[in-house]
Amino acid sequence: MAAAQRLRSARPDLGVRIIVNGPALADVVGEAVVEPGDGVTVAACETGLAGRGVPVSQLRPGVATVPVAVVALAEAQLNGAAYIKL
Repeated sequence: MAAAQRLRSARPDLGVRIIVNGPALADVVGEAVVEPGDGVTVAACETGLAGRGVPVSQLRPGVATVPVAVVALAEAQLNGAAYIKL
């Protein structure tokens, strides 16, 4: 999330959405609240969670979901978003 915060500092006019998938999903499970900062949202891939046997109810507070990460990324790019893999 530090990279997203640096981007927002440099370009406060931009919104940032972090879509979490794969092994990184372990980082968004638990009880600690996710506080990504102003203009930054965090979403977990529901398909990836299901594949790991993790129910959405175990996501940390502040984490939203997208049904399929690759579809959410493609739709965002088709709507003009830039994709940065970190």
